[in-house]
Amino acid sequence: NNAPVINVYHDGPLADQAINLENLTLRNSRGDEAAGLRVRGRIGQLRVNLRNVEVTSNRRTGGTDGHGAGIRVLVIPEFGTLGAMLTIDDDSIISDNVADGRGGGLYCEASEDPGNVDTIRIGKTPIIYNEAGMGGGLAVNGCHNVHVHSGGEVLFILPTGGIVLNEAS
Repeated sequence: NNAPVINVYHDGPLADQAINLENLTLRNSRGDEAAGLRVRGRIGQLRVNLRNVEVTSNRRTGGTDGHGAGIRVLVIPEFGTLGAMLTIDDDSIISDNVADGRGGGLYCEASEDPGNVDTIRIGKTPIIYNEAGMGGGLAVNGCHNVHVHSGGEVLFILPTGGIVLNEAS
C-alpha cells in the first residue's frame, strides 16, 4: 500500500496538539513510504501517546533510505514546551517490522538539537523481533532525550519489555 497505516502531521503555527492512539493494531504497511505509524512535527507542539497499541508486520523498503518500518518520527525544527513528542506505554508492543535502512522497530530523526525537551519516552514496551540494516529495534539520528525504561520480567522465555531479540545486518 506504500503509505503509513497512520500518519500524524503537525507543521504549522497552530495550537499545541495531543493525539491519543489507543487499543489499535497497526500492521501490514509495505513500500518505500510505508510505516505502521509516521509522526512528523515540532517537539513540544505535538504529542502522540500510544496506549495498548501493537505495531507489527510493517515493511519499509527503499534501500539505505528506508528507515523506520514500525514507527518513524521526524522532528521539525522550532520547539515548544508541551512534552515528549512520542510516548509509548507499558501495554504496547513493537514487533516483527523490517526496514531496509535504519530502525526496524522505531526510527527517530531530527536535524536540530531540541535542547532539554524530551523527544521520545518508552515504557516497558517490548521492542522485539524487528530487523533493519542498522538498529534492528531502535535507531536514533539527531534525536536527543530519548528515554527507554528498563525491560520487564521474563514470562516463559520472553521478556515483557525492553529492546531485545532484534537483528541488524
